[in-house]
Amino acid sequence: MEKEIILTENPNKELWNQFKQFENIDICLNYFKKNCKKFDNSEKFEKRAYLMKYYITQAKEYYVSSRDASVLTKPTLLYYGASCLVKALILAKRCYQDDSTGHGLNVHKFKSEDLLDFKIYPVTGTFLQLYQVLENSDISYIKSFDFNLDDLFSFIPELKDDYEMIFNKKSLAIKVDRVKDENGVYLFYQGDYFDNEDLINNYFNNLPNFEKYYFTPNVSKDHMSCYKKPYEKGDIVIRNIMGEEFFISSLNQDNRFIYFSQITVHFLILYLLSMLSRYYINPWVSENSLDENRYFYIIEKFLDINMRKFPNLILNEILNKELIFSVEYYKPSGFDFDNIKGLVEEIVNESIEENNLREEKEEIKRKFMDDVYSGRNW
Repeated sequence: MEKEIILTENPNKELWNQFKQFENIDICLNYFKKNCKKFDNSEKFEKRAYLMKYYITQAKEYYVSSRDASVLTKPTLLYYGASCLVKALILAKRCYQDDSTGHGLNVHKFKSEDLLDFKIYPVTGTFLQLYQVLENSDISYIKSFDFNLDDLFSFIPELKDDYEMIFNKKSLAIKVDRVKDENGVYLFYQGDYFDNEDLINNYFNNLPNFEKYYFTPNVSKDHMSCYKKPYEKGDIVIRNIMGEEFFISSLNQDNRFIYFSQITVHFLILYLLSMLSRYYINPWVSENSLDENRYFYIIEKFLDINMRKFPNLILNEILNKELIFSVEYYKPSGFDFDNIKGLVEEIVNESIEENNLREEKEEIKRKFMDDVYSGRNW
């Protein structure tokens, strides 16, 4: 996916400004004309263009409303906003709308006061439509899973440190640094994540497409490194909202593994939190009101991240371009000294030669003037 950095004083405002193009019917029609193989000028595509505009406009209003909402109602507003964005994405990817009458998710019976006992599971509806569009996986497999906050937060790279502190277990995300040496580009991790061989095997065997893009990793108890295959242009790293890079592996439930994209997992979490905040008031309010609550810190942090990240992820998929909204002033990117080393040396050598020539000319001039004043040339 092509990457584009957009410099702006207000990333969130500029993000929604980019969505404005889809609030124009003609632009939506042109999008379908460009991206749909079976496009025609029939009335059905005009209706789909109106739907595209409606979903984007309504999503923006939900997200704007959520800015001033408390944590008691924010999950519901964000979930409905995300639902509109998801329907817009499904329409953009498939060129026909999602006609599902249900969310595509349901709640297991819940009588506990512990939020981690609150679990959701997939059923026929919008979520499975999204899953098919993004993950391209068998929906019958995912129907055998259920998920709680513990499972889902482990996929979020921005929550890695908070997750491991609050849940006292390892996240599925590891932060990696990109390094280049004479052998090529490699990713490096330092820490104690891989403290046993079974974990190493499970992590990389269930990291989707790892073997396609990377050579066999070199792993020990305190570090990991793996070289990128130079002939593969794509990548599998996930960037957080600060641009840091992560590997994210699959979730293990009873030795069954499942992986979610960031869009999918954000949507799952929003549904779970919106159901809790609307229909399971007692555990939701009691957890929120505790002076030393267990989970609300990470819940509120996730909601803040979602407001900025989820619309950005949807926009990237619709445009098939990774848009990065940054408040940084201009600075050279992709600087690689090895590639310009020869040019630098050439510039330096030319500068030295010019300086030597200049000094030589000055010396000749100085001697000439000495001769003039001493009368040697008269």
